[in-house]
Amino acid sequence: SRRKFIVSSAVAGSGLSIVIGRHVLRQAALDESVHRVGIYASAVMSYVESARWLLTTTAELPQLRTVAGSREVAALVLAHAGVFEYLMLLTPDGTLTMLEPRALEQGLSHRDLPFNARFGEVRRTNRTIVSDLHISAATQRPTVVIATPVHAADGRMLGVWAGALKLGEISEIGSVASSRSVPRGWGYVTDRHGLIIAHQTRPHFVENQTDFS
Repeated sequence: SRRKFIVSSAVAGSGLSIVIGRHVLRQAALDESVHRVGIYASAVMSYVESARWLLTTTAELPQLRTVAGSREVAALVLAHAGVFEYLMLLTPDGTLTMLEPRALEQGLSHRDLPFNARFGEVRRTNRTIVSDLHISAATQRPTVVIATPVHAADGRMLGVWAGALKLGEISEIGSVASSRSVPRGWGYVTDRHGLIIAHQTRPHFVENQTDFS
């Protein structure tokens, strides 16, 4: 009986150790996942905020008050910053006046852009906005646009200065090659409606407008 008691206790003790061990492993994995999500979110926000800062800063330049001047600024930004696929200047109601690169502008069938409701929000709020995922009239691909007001010296709104983010660059943030021997996680970003705008391992989800809502 004594031997049976000892054996039973040992088995019970081993079982308890296994349960505790699994709990610790699960908690460690959860903590690591939360940490990785925080790092990924910070990197994505840094990317978007740098694009927002660049747009709002250049919107204050006097060159943006003319089409020729705005095109010059746009060309410089595209040449030296890798966050935008294209830049455009619009009237407050969303009618295009300039798009750079010029080749994209020449390919447009109309200048009244279909997502000008978002630019209407800029006009109503007089603030910078980040759009949801939509199909670009310029590239015919999914895009997300940052738009900010352009003001005259007396404070009047002259137009909207907008840039389309390079979504492929956001998908590549923190992404590493997968390995069969080492399990790994991955991150993704959606707009407020649940449409994928960046995915670390399946960037084609963006092109397909995959809905994770």
